[in-house]
Amino acid sequence: MLDARVHIIGAWDIPSTIYLTPAHVEGDYYREASAAFDAAVATGLEGLEAPGIQVEKQLIEGSASKALHDAARGALSLVIGSHGTGSTFPGMHLGSTASYCVDHAPCPVALIRESVT
Repeated sequence: MLDARVHIIGAWDIPSTIYLTPAHVEGDYYREASAAFDAAVATGLEGLEAPGIQVEKQLIEGSASKALHDAARGALSLVIGSHGTGSTFPGMHLGSTASYCVDHAPCPVALIRESVT
């Protein structure tokens, strides 16, 4: 029997371009981020339950790069999805979060690309 733990991290951040009362904005963004995170985790884990594997999930306020980097401390590996939009640098094969994690994570990193059909 396995004795493993999978820690699923989600990160949300309020765009710096929005200028509203912080309490109002934060509550709305958190509710939306939390609902989207829960739905994504439920879909991703559908049919993947296995004895001896504990799944923990955590939604963190802040940048995805920092949240993943901090969570990777003490981990055996960091597995992240990459859709590789490269919006900051057109033609780039990795998105900024994936690129940061590959360069700075304190453990091995596995990138899982979005499937293209």
